[in-house]
Amino acid sequence: MSFHDISPTLDTRAYRNALGRFATGVCVVSYMAGDEPAGITVNSFTSLSLDPPLILISIDKKARAAQYLDGAPVNVHVLSAEQEQVSRFFAGQETTLDRAPWYDTSSATPRLNGTLALFECRPYRTIEAGDHFIYLLEVTRFSYSDGAALGYFQGRYITVPVPKS
Repeated sequence: MSFHDISPTLDTRAYRNALGRFATGVCVVSYMAGDEPAGITVNSFTSLSLDPPLILISIDKKARAAQYLDGAPVNVHVLSAEQEQVSRFFAGQETTLDRAPWYDTSSATPRLNGTLALFECRPYRTIEAGDHFIYLLEVTRFSYSDGAALGYFQGRYITVPVPKS
């Protein structure tokens, strides 16, 4: 193991590689961009509090979504292992999908099909931190199902299997 010191000339690729050693789940945050449903893929999602029920997401300040999220209701969808193409679509990557797989765009925030969990949220607080915004969100409704999850590790998608009992 070789160590990289943080210095004024931070090697951002090496730093990202080190951060990539932490396996994460993959979520899509959906919101309204004016009158249009929109979403962004995130892997910076965590539970924060049970009372009140809060979750946290982090979005790059330069992301298109950042202009719409502050003070807006959102849905956070935890993706199933079968939804890699959905993740790629909302990450702006090459995909076989030609449009977003919405199943409901009639509510305040659009919803996706086939996710492992859905958290409907209202804004709680936004914090500016470095080159990101941290959005604290209060969960108002949620649902979930069983199945393998979509994960991300060392820059690649992985399947996180259902644990054996």
